[in-house]
Amino acid sequence: MNYKIYCTYHDENLVNEYDLKETDNFKLFYTKNSELNGYSLNYVQLYLNEWVTQYYIWKNNIKSDYVGFCHYRRIIEVNEDVLNELNKNGIYSKEKNIVPQPLYFHFGNTGLAYTINVLLLSFIYNKYKNFINIFYNYINDDKVYFSYRELYICKWEYFCEMTSFINDFILFIFDNKYNNLYDIPINEYDIKTTELNNTNWELFEFYHRNDNVDIRKLPFFGYPRNIAYAIEHIIGIYLNLFIKNNISNL
Repeated sequence: MNYKIYCTYHDENLVNEYDLKETDNFKLFYTKNSELNGYSLNYVQLYLNEWVTQYYIWKNNIKSDYVGFCHYRRIIEVNEDVLNELNKNGIYSKEKNIVPQPLYFHFGNTGLAYTINVLLLSFIYNKYKNFINIFYNYINDDKVYFSYRELYICKWEYFCEMTSFINDFILFIFDNKYNNLYDIPINEYDIKTTELNNTNWELFEFYHRNDNVDIRKLPFFGYPRNIAYAIEHIIGIYLNLFIKNNISNL
């Protein structure tokens, strides 16, 4: 099986500390490397965390049949069980955080996930209107939430679909002022709040669980890493819902 797993690290001393060694299938990615060729988001690695690695692989089309991501503290080791799951489902995740509550309230109904999900509702409604009810029912269902985060392996085509989706969602958060993420100046990542930039606010008034909460006034970027947490949240949703239900090609 042709696969590559990329291990993200942010400090060169971590290579020795965690005994990280490259192989044909296991590659190291240093998020502060300023000499990379091609499209890179390393200049905002503080804000996007491990996703700078995923973005670099996707945007520069560094292709393999299967592609995976981990980081220096938690490594994915490919064994027979992993290979069997990949052959069966096209997806393997090392990290599955089971949370016995609706995903919509994963961080509390006025917290980060609540805001992310409403922003996702807005984004999906604008881009994939036919999918809005499926997504809304999913995030309000009393299912467990599988958090794939940066610890997963999947088919290349799944990875590209998901990364394209996240790329467009982040640009949407920034009011679509830029055509590419690497064009966003670093100071704009440090904003404290954002408002929904949609023309269909009535949809969200209809879908609210709590009519006393004005989502437009909730903090989204409470501090820089919140964008990274949003991406981890969306990876879990995307691989679970879009891919596993064969509705990724919206």
